[in-house]
Amino acid sequence: MTADSQRRERDLGTFLLNSMIAVLFLGGLVVVTLYTIPPEHLDIPQHELAVRVARLEDFPVGGSRLETWGPETLLVVRRGESEFAALNAISPVDGCILSWDL
Repeated sequence: MTADSQRRERDLGTFLLNSMIAVLFLGGLVVVTLYTIPPEHLDIPQHELAVRVARLEDFPVGGSRLETWGPETLLVVRRGESEFAALNAISPVDGCILSWDL
């Protein structure tokens, strides 16, 4: 083997090693970037303090309404002049939507 062919083999080995290191580094950088930047669908709507359901004049005492709040479906009930309750509107037993009767 000549000195020139040994140098070319060494240069090729160095090139391949540097290429693999660069690919691993860039792959790790992509993984870290994707891990640290949350997707939009992970925004949690429960940070909202309130949801407007209806005007008081349009929501009679004893009435109820189904409302969605992010991924949740809620049953909002007006129990008195200034008393409201919000319940999970999906039955945990069979998954049907609940209703409110007085």
